[in-house]
Amino acid sequence: METLEFRTGTYPLHHDPNFNYQLNRAVMLSGGALDEIRSVTNQIKDIPTWIETLLSLADKAKAEKRTPNALAYIRAAEFFMNESNAAKETLYREYKALFYEVHGGFIASQGIKRIDIGYEKGSLPVFYAAPETGSLGTLVIHGGFDSYMEEFLPALLYCKELGFAVYLFEGPGQGECIHKQKIPFTLDWHKPVGAVLNYFGLEDVTLIGISLGSLLALRAAWEKRIKRVVAWSIMENFYDVLLSSRPKALRVVLDSLIKAHAKGAVNSLAKAMMEKEPYAAWGIEQGKYVFGQPSAYDFLAEAKKYNLRSLSGQITQDVLLLGAAEDHFIPLSMYKNEIDCLTKVKSLTFRLFTKEESAESHCNIGNMPLALNTVCSWITAMETPGL
Repeated sequence: METLEFRTGTYPLHHDPNFNYQLNRAVMLSGGALDEIRSVTNQIKDIPTWIETLLSLADKAKAEKRTPNALAYIRAAEFFMNESNAAKETLYREYKALFYEVHGGFIASQGIKRIDIGYEKGSLPVFYAAPETGSLGTLVIHGGFDSYMEEFLPALLYCKELGFAVYLFEGPGQGECIHKQKIPFTLDWHKPVGAVLNYFGLEDVTLIGISLGSLLALRAAWEKRIKRVVAWSIMENFYDVLLSSRPKALRVVLDSLIKAHAKGAVNSLAKAMMEKEPYAAWGIEQGKYVFGQPSAYDFLAEAKKYNLRSLSGQITQDVLLLGAAEDHFIPLSMYKNEIDCLTKVKSLTFRLFTKEESAESHCNIGNMPLALNTVCSWITAMETPGL
């Protein structure tokens, strides 16, 4: 039986920032062996060699009965596979089976329970746990564009040990909802959140959304049983984030073509970009898959709808916004756009994490305990008059 715990630190493992981040993610969140990963990073040149290298590590770890390490490598290899690759679903099922084989006993021993609750024509998987004595409040947590809820079980356990009741779920477009049920993302994120609140009879909750989930959580916040929102990443407009690293001229052209509904031209432009840049190819293919869209044009047009401005006046709760000083995915300058959107909130706190704290990367994966301590301290302060 293996425990679930955080690691801290960030490491220069690859010259490509996207590969570097995912390798750190494999170490920090998934249980990869740092020295083992470091020894093979020079073999990773592109996505095919990424997959080949990580699968080789997984096979080696399984042969040596190092299943926790194998889990990290299976997850990392599967991460960059397209839906069209049949091995993706095979690896996803293997990851899930091995995860519970390794961690299931520990999860049960910690009083963490799992249930599938009804949602429209399908279901949502939920982990939940409560502290042994009393409770400092109720947290509802979800991820974003490409995470699995198993990756956040250490966060659930950490917050439980700090005294909070915690509900961790996957919604449309995420994990089992997309892999097993083919339920894509929904703009109406209040619906899956509401399903969780209704099933468990929850009131006065803090909703925590991670990465793209930060935007989704704020969009769900017109649901007034949500009293506080933690936006664990800067993301005022998903489309703008997707194109933030692109030249301004390209962004202008794409904007014009999408507004003109020039589907063929957008798809041709996207195809050229995907052939040149593997990470762009992954992002568009992943987006098509989890948003349930047939083409790059349809995905980008849908992504434009995922913003805060259209709902900003309805967000009236206490809000905590968490940023990362060296986020390779989201330019730090975007924090101002988000703050400027949140004009009706009860209160707004912005916390920027830095390299000196090992928390400078996207979603602060190098020091998640620090981020969680910040969240829980903020909640306690919000609930304590005079502080």
